[in-house]
Amino acid sequence: ALNLPGTTLPLTGMIDALRKVAGERTASRVKWKFDPRIDAIVQGWPTAFRTPRAIDMGFRADGDFDLYSRWDYDWFRIESRLLDFYFLSRVSSATGDRTHWTYSPHTLVEPSFVEFVRAYHDVAPLTPEEILFLPEAYRFFILNYVVREGARFFRPDLCTKFRNDAARVYLPACDSLDVTPLLRAIGHS
Repeated sequence: ALNLPGTTLPLTGMIDALRKVAGERTASRVKWKFDPRIDAIVQGWPTAFRTPRAIDMGFRADGDFDLYSRWDYDWFRIESRLLDFYFLSRVSSATGDRTHWTYSPHTLVEPSFVEFVRAYHDVAPLTPEEILFLPEAYRFFILNYVVREGARFFRPDLCTKFRNDAARVYLPACDSLDVTPLLRAIGHS
């Protein structure tokens, strides 16, 4: 295993990126609120470690937030294993991308994904805190993939639509996402 050099990025940088692509009106919708459950998870993530082997091999950390991106989902893979769960929920979704293209969080609580979480938990146990983190992982996905990097992945018309939907639909839906079915799937309520 090899640890790659990392970059410490401020949350305000994400909001600045949102402001650049969607304007002040959209960025002003972000509400800062402290959540001790999320803080407990994030405080457990490594913040700075030495990576001499990777540096000797020529790997370098990105210098700033604007350069902190990768094609497709590679840039998205940070500490929590749950960051990929939204993608998995889309794959198992009854609606998926076949009938109407959307990045709605509803796929996270569809019965097929709840069943996936139950089976996953049997092999790699999940904690209630991890399940409660899912809405934040989803929010991270929307801010980065759809808002910040959308122009790399979508036609201009779809990029505009998805960014508008992010502000009007996806991010507000995150605040009301009820993960109770997922908690029940891992034996908590």
